[in-house]
Amino acid sequence: MEHVVSASGKALDNLRGLMLRDAFLRYVLQDESIAEVSARLLEARPQYSSIFREGQAPGPTVNFLWPLHRSENELAAVFVHRLLFVLGEPLPQPTELERVAAKSIVERIDQLVSGLSCGELVAIGTFATTGAEVNVSAAQWRRKDLVLDVQNSNICEMLNNRPVNIWSGVWLETADRRDFSTPLASLPTDDNRYSKSLTHNEFV
Repeated sequence: MEHVVSASGKALDNLRGLMLRDAFLRYVLQDESIAEVSARLLEARPQYSSIFREGQAPGPTVNFLWPLHRSENELAAVFVHRLLFVLGEPLPQPTELERVAAKSIVERIDQLVSGLSCGELVAIGTFATTGAEVNVSAAQWRRKDLVLDVQNSNICEMLNNRPVNIWSGVWLETADRRDFSTPLASLPTDDNRYSKSLTHNEFV
């Protein structure tokens, strides 16, 4: 199988053995392909340093939750989203640098998800329902409701607008080194009703 390779020539298999947090930082937020735009953006907006250095999600609140299937326009809008608005004032619009950064981040996330959904890269974590360490089925990555809790290396689903933990302590392995004795967590990819039986670990 041909490896998915970034513009900088780094293959996904370089993420082997990394916790999800470290893999996301290395492959998405700190890759050479977005280094120039992130440096320019940080020069103009130093408050964004926690995004590229720690994995904090953009937006007006402090959290580390990254939706996996968000468009570049949606992400660019989050950069300038406010909690409070003044009646009559125009909504803030992202700058060109913010738009370019959003485009680059979305492209990197898409490449990472592509490697996971095709089975080239395997995520392994503790399944909330059973407490067992399992391989996350490749089909799960096509779900539109998944978000990554980058700070804690967890994979969550959105339920009633709140993230609910499904797999925790997630780390990555390449397919050729995957332990096939570890059960797969192959849950329905288009039905969230099973989540009601989970022991919820919700994030504020």
